Amino acid sequence: MPLEEEHPVERDTNYQFRLLYAFGISFVVLGHLGNTTFHVMTDWFPWLSFHLGMFAFSSGYFFKREKAARLFSFVAHKTRTLIVPLYLWNFAYALLSLLLARAGFSFAAKVTPRSLFLLPLIDGHQFGLNLGSWFLVPLFCCHVYAAVTRKLYGRFCKDWIYTAAGIAIGIAGVEMARRGLRSGWWLFLTRFMYFLPFYELGILYRSRLEKADTSPSWLYFSVVLALQLLVIFAAGTAPVCIPGRMEFPSAAVLSLAGGFLAVAFWLRVARMLVPVLGQSRLVAAVGGNTFSIMMHHFFGFFCLKTFFALLHKFTPLCQSFSWLQYKNDMWYIFLPKNCSQMAALYYVAALAISIAIGSVTRRIAAFLRKREPAGAQLTKPAAKAGQDSADA
Repeated sequence: MPLEEEHPVERDTNYQFRLLYAFGISFVVLGHLGNTTFHVMTDWFPWLSFHLGMFAFSSGYFFKREKAARLFSFVAHKTRTLIVPLYLWNFAYALLSLLLARAGFSFAAKVTPRSLFLLPLIDGHQFGLNLGSWFLVPLFCCHVYAAVTRKLYGRFCKDWIYTAAGIAIGIAGVEMARRGLRSGWWLFLTRFMYFLPFYELGILYRSRLEKADTSPSWLYFSVVLALQLLVIFAAGTAPVCIPGRMEFPSAAVLSLAGGFLAVAFWLRVARMLVPVLGQSRLVAAVGGNTFSIMMHHFFGFFCLKTFFALLHKFTPLCQSFSWLQYKNDMWYIFLPKNCSQMAALYYVAALAISIAIGSVTRRIAAFLRKREPAGAQLTKPAAKAGQDSADA
């Protein structure tokens, strides 16, 4: 996920990372559809083991040292682009939950001060349809950690030292979660610890590794797949995890190694596809709207299920649709005639509705900025037109 309201891609667009963002958010959406269809190398690299780590890596890649040096300004900017939208949308989904509860739906938490103000930080699953937003908090923590540590130790430490420390912290976080420390504020902490090594590797790749990443693709993939085969042999299966709940069946070292290798695999795939898809308007739309897609894709699923519900009620179609599951199970995915390929409709609906919401909210924000006094506008950084992503 870049996952901010401002896209991290610089003036000279980095098409490789635009593709990587598009891959990452697609894997998130498809992963939330369950074991349906679209299995691309998932026997080797299960999406759950790396798709959010890929966003953390990409965010680290676009870490701006000169901006982070102005620490308070940097933290304020990240708060404005990550935490403030998180809470604004949480309030919006709280209102939607109240309306759905009156209509008989039961999958969202009750609207309370705790679900409005505390749970977005330590859980993020409170209202169901905005479940994907939980990732914004550990991402924000990674930004702040990187800025603070470089402010304190930047003259003494190199990026590889920060990366080694991040990996150690990540291993500790996964092992803490495996020992049961994954609820409440422990969940808040261990999520951050898990994503930190991906973020730090992104910084290291930008500063040191990228210039050395010149090996031919046949050799690159041979090494990555051979290493992943060793990980699979050691773990007994391709390591998978559920970072939202910090569940890790495999040991910490193997879980992180599998995630790193998956990011490396798709990073090279993205580079190879740049000549073909790099300037695609579709890729730009998906890769440039990861904030909206992460925030709203469950709502997109819900809208399509509602369409199927109406077909079930008013036409002879969709007779196997379950009203009980529709109203009580947010994860219910109705597949007409039980065809797994129908999951593609959910993917398209999630992206289309999320991108539309992002476009509308950007237009509203632009309108409000125009209505501000000229002096107030000059105090704010200029937003990049038509860009809505997950992080800078």
